[in-house]
Amino acid sequence: QIRVTMLLGWGKERLDKVDRAGATDKFEAVLRLEPGNEQANDRLIELWMDNPGKSEQLRAALEAKYEANPKDWATLKMLADIAHRDKQTEKAAQLYQKLYEAPDEWGSKQDKTQVAARLQTLLEAMRNEAAAKPQTLERAIELQKTLMRLFPATDGRLLEVYDYKLRLNRIDPKDEAGLLQLAGLTIYAERQARAVGAL
Repeated sequence: QIRVTMLLGWGKERLDKVDRAGATDKFEAVLRLEPGNEQANDRLIELWMDNPGKSEQLRAALEAKYEANPKDWATLKMLADIAHRDKQTEKAAQLYQKLYEAPDEWGSKQDKTQVAARLQTLLEAMRNEAAAKPQTLERAIELQKTLMRLFPATDGRLLEVYDYKLRLNRIDPKDEAGLLQLAGLTIYAERQARAVGAL
């Protein structure tokens, strides 16, 4: 405990002298002795925030901080922003969705607007990518339903387009009755697709 206290003091002293490398060494030494030390963890997060070479260490430190307090929305947003910056689309969307559905007391209006915009953009990109491949159409439907639930202004007609494509992929070419039934939906589905720009 005395050693930890001394290292924290040295780390802060190094920060005061703008010796970021020296401060990092001291705070990392604290975590080796006491892995859950909140002061050292928070200082390292600050030191690593603008250092792309420390991306993995930063993520691990933030995850440990968030695990200790699952209502720490500021830390969750940092994790989401890092995933977004590193183009980890699925992970960023999951984290932004947690924030979007979190209670209202977290963050500023600007933070919430940014989270909503990023989440919608990520979900739309994931949906479009899934819709481009026959084998992932069900995923596209699932993502479209999520978009419609989270953002009620989302155009629901794409669901009909994806459902048509899914049924077309599944139908047996020898099933004449099924093909005739599907043919009746073709014109309608094409109109819907053109209306929402999916064709």
